[in-house]
Amino acid sequence: ETSSARLLESETNTVTMDEFSNKVTASSENHELNGRNVTNAVTNAVTNSVTNFVADSVADSVTDSVTDSVADYQHTAAAVTMDEFCRKVSRVMERWRQPHLLLLYLEIHRHDAAVTSLYQRYLRALFGISAESVEDIRYRQSSNMRHFAALDQDAVVKWQNGEGPGFADAEAFFMMGHDPQTCMQIREKNAVTNRALLGYLVQGNTRLLGIRDESSSPANVDDSPRGRFLVRAMARLLLCKETGETVLFVDKPYDEAGGTPPLEARTQVQEQAETLARHLSIPLFTHQDLVSPPAQSIGGHPCHKLAGMWRLVEVDGAAQYVWRE
Repeated sequence: ETSSARLLESETNTVTMDEFSNKVTASSENHELNGRNVTNAVTNAVTNSVTNFVADSVADSVTDSVTDSVADYQHTAAAVTMDEFCRKVSRVMERWRQPHLLLLYLEIHRHDAAVTSLYQRYLRALFGISAESVEDIRYRQSSNMRHFAALDQDAVVKWQNGEGPGFADAEAFFMMGHDPQTCMQIREKNAVTNRALLGYLVQGNTRLLGIRDESSSPANVDDSPRGRFLVRAMARLLLCKETGETVLFVDKPYDEAGGTPPLEARTQVQEQAETLARHLSIPLFTHQDLVSPPAQSIGGHPCHKLAGMWRLVEVDGAAQYVWRE
């Protein structure tokens, strides 16, 4: 492990509304946050909230990354009042189990423009200092919309409304690899693979199925479970290239340690997948349906259609890097 990615043992860092408000207030003389004021507010308040959890060697570069991520605020968002800004960012800091990882991810990929530009946009939406929401990016970003436009629109409406089993909250996607310590874990040694985490965060055709541990949720959370996954599997809304049908594809399930879940847990995930596919009125494919690609597809050559074989594709998407099992 590199020293720059080493974290302290503590799992959470909750910042009360008053504490956060005081930090932001001290960073700006105006009641309305605009331009450089909001840059200073985010840099001071958010970075101060996480420096207890990252190694000293990355504290300065994290500060620089946060500053860069909001420096163009005045060009991308409408004015945000002090109270509104405090509420939105405090909500993330108080509710997320390890909010410092949001900034560590930015630090890890600071030299990869394909990641940082899109991730900075995502952070602005997540922290409420943007004219768009995370849902706007996932469902209404132009590349994502091209994929959704190719799918069955009745299924798309149900999917985007959150109907049926599964989780699509930002923390669920962000922590999906960090909790079980898989290749999506927020560590510098995983930079080559976890750069594809954006494919889950910003592309709205993804949803997590599985079971979450409610006991690991932060205190005073009164809505859907936000704890770590005991078992999870990634579900995607895809297009069948050969038939033009919209399909649900569910990837291999993992347990909380990154291994194969017991039969009972796998059965629960399968039942969720079947329920979701029925609700969307589309076919279901799972990782067990996968076959090795024909030899002709190796080395970038076209994949020749074989009898009984279908290609499940994303027509387009916002993220340059995506992960496939």
